Amino acid sequence: MNPKRLLILCLATALLVLAGLFLYDAGAPPSETEVEGQMVFAELMKQVNDVSELVIVTSEGEFTVRSVEGTWGLMESAGYPVLRDKVRDTLLSLANLEKVERKTSNPALFEKLGVQPVADNGAAETPSASVTAKTADGQILAALIVGKARATGGGSTFYARRPAEPESWLVRGKRPPLFQEGSEWLDKSILEVKRDVVRAARTTHADGEIVSIAKLDSETNYTVLGRPADRELSYASVAGGIAGSMQYLNFEAVKPIEDFKAPETALAVTSLWTRDGVRMTVEIFEPEPETIWAVFHADFDLAGGPELPAAVGPDPAALDATATATARPEAEVRAEILELNARLDKWAYKLPQYSKTNFTKRLEELLKPLPEESASEPAPPGDGGAALDLLEGPAPEVEEAKELDEPVPVPDVPVLEDAVLEEPVPDVPVLEDAVLEEPVLEEPVLEEPVLEEPVLEEPVPDTDAPKDSPN
Repeated sequence: MNPKRLLILCLATALLVLAGLFLYDAGAPPSETEVEGQMVFAELMKQVNDVSELVIVTSEGEFTVRSVEGTWGLMESAGYPVLRDKVRDTLLSLANLEKVERKTSNPALFEKLGVQPVADNGAAETPSASVTAKTADGQILAALIVGKARATGGGSTFYARRPAEPESWLVRGKRPPLFQEGSEWLDKSILEVKRDVVRAARTTHADGEIVSIAKLDSETNYTVLGRPADRELSYASVAGGIAGSMQYLNFEAVKPIEDFKAPETALAVTSLWTRDGVRMTVEIFEPEPETIWAVFHADFDLAGGPELPAAVGPDPAALDATATATARPEAEVRAEILELNARLDKWAYKLPQYSKTNFTKRLEELLKPLPEESASEPAPPGDGGAALDLLEGPAPEVEEAKELDEPVPVPDVPVLEDAVLEEPVPDVPVLEDAVLEEPVLEEPVLEEPVLEEPVLEEPVPDTDAPKDSPN
């Protein structure tokens, strides 16, 4: 073939291939032209700060997390604040997802990857969950169905699908924390009043009993004020539980204060006074057995308040000299109190049952048992308790016998017993002597009439034998 003609043929073939490729790309849907390695949501990183709402749907239900005046809250819990880290992790996870490999677009196979619509979960072996990120005006910036996780050597990967598209993908990145109930997003930490900043505390019970503690003269342990002089603490640091009652305090459930139907009287009211002037007060309610709810409020009370010396300390001067010395400016402390009340005053908190213990301590619980109480307990074997019971047991029986048999039987019994015991002993030898001397020697009267008559008449040999024997 002519080289020139061959060259022309090759050029024509190349042009046809290029034209075919162009026509294929122009007619293909956008998803078919996407290149592996691209970001799932290419623009989301630039728009993260525009997101003001996350709608999360799981098999358990749907919940919404929304930003209101800069605070993210759970709408199903009246907007109570959620953990900001969960919001941040979800948004960054969506923004950083990278496509690894295109998977099936057959709806019949979605369930194997866990990318079916959440409404179709039913009894699916791998349930799905979805998240939608919106702006304040409702614009959707990102939406994703999160499916089954798959561990690979290239990092964390899982299957996912954008709801409006048929293709599913294996993607790389951190899996959003969607497979949880809405309550798990709540910030369940109420407040943290560390024990080492508490200088005094007081608990007032519904029946009027007051339990007060304070640190006096830089003591290591808290002093239980009002302790009877003849009673000892059960152990030296027993009052520390009251001082630390608001340390690491979390809740189980929460509701707006206007929705909380509190009993008329609180079970107990506990106040803690800190060294920098914060008085934190909690009212404990028990609307139902084994169900504890609490309402909190903060005040500025640097000097302890007019009621504090009478209720918590014998004399304000007896308190540690550093007790009223604030380590922070008063303005800073007051600002913190305003912030606390803005967050706490609006809510009632359901507390774990164990929290009730330190908020409702009785004075008697802090003291060693009285001797009478300890003596009334059964004595363990081998400690003399059984012997004591034996000694104490007969006493009431004797008294009862005296009451029943007062006239004669009670005194007669020992008299008769003494006679029986005393007379036979000396009588035994007396009787034995008498038998040897008198009955044998003096009763020849019995021998003479009986033995003499037969001896004289008939039995000659018999009379000789008895006669010889007495001689």
